[in-house]
Amino acid sequence: MSESDIKFNITMDSDSIDFSHKAPHEESTSFVHEESLLPGTNESRETTGFLPISHSQQSIHGLEFSPLEDQPSLMQLGLKSKGVDLHYELTHNNQLLIATAGDTDVAVFTVYLDQNGAYTFTLHNHIDRAPPANLLTLTKDATTNQAIPDWTFIHDTNKTNFSLFQDINTQPHEAYNLTFHFQPNQTQEPLQDIQVLWGNKLLYTLSGEEAAKGYTFSVEGQPEENSTKLQFTSQGSEGYLKDAIANISVTSGAQLKLPIDLSYCIFDNEGNALHHQFTVNVTTTPPIQLTSHEPFDVIYDQAVYQTIIVNEENNQATINLDNLFKNMAISSENRLVEVVQREENGSATNVYEVKISDKSQALDPITVADVQLSFPGGDGGIHVFQRHITIQEGGGDLISPHDPSFV
Repeated sequence: MSESDIKFNITMDSDSIDFSHKAPHEESTSFVHEESLLPGTNESRETTGFLPISHSQQSIHGLEFSPLEDQPSLMQLGLKSKGVDLHYELTHNNQLLIATAGDTDVAVFTVYLDQNGAYTFTLHNHIDRAPPANLLTLTKDATTNQAIPDWTFIHDTNKTNFSLFQDINTQPHEAYNLTFHFQPNQTQEPLQDIQVLWGNKLLYTLSGEEAAKGYTFSVEGQPEENSTKLQFTSQGSEGYLKDAIANISVTSGAQLKLPIDLSYCIFDNEGNALHHQFTVNVTTTPPIQLTSHEPFDVIYDQAVYQTIIVNEENNQATINLDNLFKNMAISSENRLVEVVQREENGSATNVYEVKISDKSQALDPITVADVQLSFPGGDGGIHVFQRHITIQEGGGDLISPHDPSFV
């Protein structure tokens, strides 16, 4: 992606950033994005729209939701919030639909119909999603009966390089997360540098002297192609590459869309009912979840917004923003990174916003990541964040924390 290809789409009620290639709104579909509705936070996201009522139906006597037994989408989706099945209720003369987590009073979303043909959908809490699937082709190792990536090996005798690669089914310019662990301590062979290539681009060079750690990159599908080659190249042998690189995955980082179809009735002056439906598309960006006790580097490249969930108490993660700053053409001397601990009802949460800005420009900082520390003590303040998360902006580390609880 060149610098001219980067486009930021900032919503009015949030600093969060969406990918520029998000699907356009359909005529009868509203979109609400839940990227900041992480477990442990409780922020509402609201969208409004107008029901697709034809001109001949403008004279209506009343509007209401169809009975729950006539809401097949709600029944078939099997939605959950934090592992609890959603429970649905119609109130206010069937004009208000409330979805709660089980039989509790914890609202997950509400939908209100007014008699003017408009609706308001409010997302109050997180809706569970299945994690994105690993796009690498897997085969069975006959000796261990375990799934292993279906790699192709090439030995370049002229350059004494050995490569393993796989062509991955991707969509042009769609966002993906590439993740793997580098474990040089697992090989008995002489340590060698390993080049990591995505398509025709060199992502990173792993030094054989580096300590074992995990890496995740935000990348894009090859332009005008339906596949992208992931390749690891080294002067070491096939066995060295197999031993030193492990836990490889490529998952989609594009927004997941969850369409919720809602049925409603239009009543005319004679009490006749006409049945229709509208759709609310709840979208979310899949998070990077770090569960390894080993150190992890999160390297930003193409994507401009990411959610990072750190699940283990002694996980150490480094967020490298150098590539992102380069893509935004922000010089080293003007780079600024801020970390803000998010609050909820006046209390600190375990979610931290990572913001970047250009010191030479009078523009508001842009939120590029939400980091959630999901372990005991994870809401203890910026000092807890700094204990587990290091931010590199290129040419040195820089963190300018803003912790309201310390003011």
